[in-house]
Amino acid sequence: MRHLLIASGMSLLCILIACNPYKDETILWETGSQTFGWAEGKINGLDWESSALWGYHYMDSSKYHLLFTTFTPAGGPSEYFSILGLEWNKGKGRYTIVEGDTDDGIVTGGYSLSQEDGHVSLGSYHLDPKKNSWVRITHADREAGIVEGKFELHFENRDALEGLPDKVSIKNGRFEVEEYQ
Repeated sequence: MRHLLIASGMSLLCILIACNPYKDETILWETGSQTFGWAEGKINGLDWESSALWGYHYMDSSKYHLLFTTFTPAGGPSEYFSILGLEWNKGKGRYTIVEGDTDDGIVTGGYSLSQEDGHVSLGSYHLDPKKNSWVRITHADREAGIVEGKFELHFENRDALEGLPDKVSIKNGRFEVEEYQ
């Protein structure tokens, strides 16, 4: 009986590994130099890391954005995750991320991919309206130029971008970034 249970367990493990829903859908790129900061999390269930930074939002010093970037093996930028429209005067706290413009205190997010050379866009994903995307700012020191926090982002391939996964989610995201100068 014990051998039957072990054999059944091994068979189940082999089936789970062979049927991994993420193995062909998720490409994990290089993190880059992480000069201005880092981000990490689980992208479609796999460990993920990227370079990260914050910058002023479209020359508006009352707002800032976060940018998480990964790079291809050739060194070109590959993935861009962005969170736009965060406000300095709100400081710490949780923000819901929605699609649209950043007027009226709305925080938006985006995800786009580039080809291996980093110069040609493969396309952009849209926020998944059925899932709650958010960022929680846990530390924001404008004078020191440091922002830290946690996030969860959910995107969908609404434009039927060929050869790319239908959905991309980052869960358990954390970051610590400095101002891009």
